[in-house]
Amino acid sequence: MWKSALYGSFLVAMLVVAPFALADCHGGGIPNPIKACSFPALISSLAKALRDIAIVLAPVALVIAGFKFITSATAGNQAGLTEARKMFLWILVGTAIVVGASALAQAMVNFAKGL
Repeated sequence: MWKSALYGSFLVAMLVVAPFALADCHGGGIPNPIKACSFPALISSLAKALRDIAIVLAPVALVIAGFKFITSATAGNQAGLTEARKMFLWILVGTAIVVGASALAQAMVNFAKGL
């Protein structure tokens, strides 16, 4: 009983506050933290942010995989070497997918703008 009253009051509060909390790109309302006024701008900014994060994290992950290679090789651990090779391969694949997806998103946005 109390859960439905809580959910109902939350819904009513959201419906009452929503018209006053309009995020607007051109002033007024709540300032837009995303700085994207359209869907293509949002897609471009998200793709760029993910690409930038991947470009920073990929070398760190490659160094970790390199340490795993070194520690497994010095210990003579064949299972560790296999795991390090898989880790290295998937780091490269993941980085290529993120960078490729960023380029593909930019190409799609440019194509949609041309329509």
